[in-house]
Amino acid sequence: MKTIKKFLLILTVLLTFNQVHSYAQAMLNYTASQIKQTYTDPEYKLESGTTDSGTFYMTVTYPKLAQVFYYFDTHFYCNATVIVPMNSTTRNYLIKTYNANYVSTSATTWTAYMDNGVAYITLKYFDDGGYAFYWTLTD
Repeated sequence: MKTIKKFLLILTVLLTFNQVHSYAQAMLNYTASQIKQTYTDPEYKLESGTTDSGTFYMTVTYPKLAQVFYYFDTHFYCNATVIVPMNSTTRNYLIKTYNANYVSTSATTWTAYMDNGVAYITLKYFDDGGYAFYWTLTD
């Protein structure tokens, strides 16, 4: 019985992490409408707004996993993404995924060579114990 419970727990964790990897994408160079079309499942809370400086953004919340912020240029193309893991397990999974799929340039930075350009990824730690992954495009 313990083996079945362990298997189900491992399967649940793997499916959850696959969900983060599949959906918590940077989506750099995507339009706001393309990103909106990606999140049609009501499980994901999609919101949008404008920063104090006038930048349009969208946020998507993955329950118990991460919150993703998409920032757009004046033509409504995503030019920066911030992924905020809700726990260290999700953070560590993303680090492992980035190490396996992108060029690691330090313990907290990666370069992603994608079909739509080159992106820089930076993991930042905050004084309050929080952390976030910042994705930006090269010029």
